[in-house]
Amino acid sequence: MNNSPSQVATQLYAIWKQLGINQRVSLLLAGLVVLGGLGGLMFWSSRADYTLLYGKLDEAEAAKVVAALDEA
Repeated sequence: MNNSPSQVATQLYAIWKQLGINQRVSLLLAGLVVLGGLGGLMFWSSRADYTLLYGKLDEAEAAKVVAALDEA
């Protein structure tokens, strides 16, 4: 199976010509769904993962944290 890129493209085009309109539309939609899923996965995986830094602080301690953040 030593096919050059031009031979592969020719074979794919021949297959594409044999497909009916419904099969072509289905193939294009499936490709778009796959690309959209990959794009969504890349977006979701690149988001920052935020977690709780301080929890169950009393009001005085929370005020100190807020003051320190305001100064920064």
